This record gives sequence, C-alpha cells and structure tokens, in this order.
Amino acid sequence: MAWTSFWYQYLAGGLIFAVGLWFCWKQGAVSLKDKRGRRNLTLLVGGFLFMFGLHLGLMLIGSGG
Repeated sequence: MAWTSFWYQYLAGGLIFAVGLWFCWKQGAVSLKDKRGRRNLTLLVGGFLFMFGLHLGLMLIGSGG
C-alpha cells in the first residue's frame, strides 16, 4: 500500500508540478535563454528530483529491499 501512495504522489504531483512549471515558463520566470531563468529552472527541477530520490531511497530502506 505504501508504494501505491508513493507513485500516486509523484505521478499526480509531477503532473501538477509540470503545469506550474509551464505557467512559470509562460511568465518568463524560468527559461533556457538567460542565466537567472536557467538557475530557477535548475533549482525547481533539481529540488523535485532530489526529493523524489530521497523519498525513493527511504522507501527502499524501509521496505528492506
């Protein structure tokens, strides 16, 4: 049951994150064109991936595998 909630959190939450990132892109807060936009994009995506990896690691440790 714990894995179901884990995957739901990152699939549904990832979709919501992607929509929010799209709005940020449209407003110019994140982009690949300038240094500030690349930094913001790196922080947002990197933070999401860091939390995913941390949560995945703790789930694997907790499940014994």
